[in-house]
Amino acid sequence: MKTPDHLEPHDSIVLIFHPSNAPNFFNSDGVLEFDGEGSIALPIQKQFKDAMVKMLTEFAAFRQSPVVDVESRLRVDPNNEPEFPATHVVRLVGQDVGINDVERFRAAAQFVVREFMPQRSIEEIEMEHFLSEDEKKFLGICARCIAAKFANKSITQGFVVRFGPADLHGVIVQGVMAPLLIEEKANTTIHGEARPVGFDANKHTIILSCDEAANDPRESPFSKGPVELHCHDAQMLFTVAQAYLNRAQVSYTALVQLAAKTQKPVITLTCLREVEVANDPGHFDLD
Repeated sequence: MKTPDHLEPHDSIVLIFHPSNAPNFFNSDGVLEFDGEGSIALPIQKQFKDAMVKMLTEFAAFRQSPVVDVESRLRVDPNNEPEFPATHVVRLVGQDVGINDVERFRAAAQFVVREFMPQRSIEEIEMEHFLSEDEKKFLGICARCIAAKFANKSITQGFVVRFGPADLHGVIVQGVMAPLLIEEKANTTIHGEARPVGFDANKHTIILSCDEAANDPRESPFSKGPVELHCHDAQMLFTVAQAYLNRAQVSYTALVQLAAKTQKPVITLTCLREVEVANDPGHFDLD
């Protein structure tokens, strides 16, 4: 009988990655032939996998667990994964690795992904109770680092992240990744009222214009005229469209940051609601 400290490789898997679309392949007497390498593992999938491996390795060091190592492999299994026979797997290795370690590291991975991916896995098992408050604080920092790495990236071919073999559905990572939402690194947080000038749902941007500066005129970008803000919340985009039709203003809160490469301000909307403006058609004359 297996003891908790002597796990089979399958039982020690923390994460599983594979493209969201099943690859085309041919099984000839157990030998699999694929259309191309890209159908097995997408480049963005590998980048995300490497980032998560780095995070889990740092988590092991934080927990001072010298007996726990993190390894990743490309696994091909035509028998147990008929739809996705080729997957990236991340597992724990070490002579004394037990089921409690595996569950804690799966919880860590789930916590980090949840920090910047609002989507949940179908029938997802809640694992946060495995983590201490200190571990959550550390993982929050790790999550922000990963979010920064993938901020604003457009992922056209999605991939799936599964938290262990028991997670049969996983989370699909696809679309435009959210801008960096790290309040600690923001130049400032601004808030105020403005009028909607336009929006682009495909680009996830809105344009607001304000007659007066926000909470701090010295730091407000609105003192220079209409301003473009990043908005990755569908409800906020709907609110902007509704406010424009209703000839209303909006109340907003946003983060102002400097882009790492250009050092230009990047403004990300974090809160938005419609505010009624009575009998003031002049507010809606477009330039």
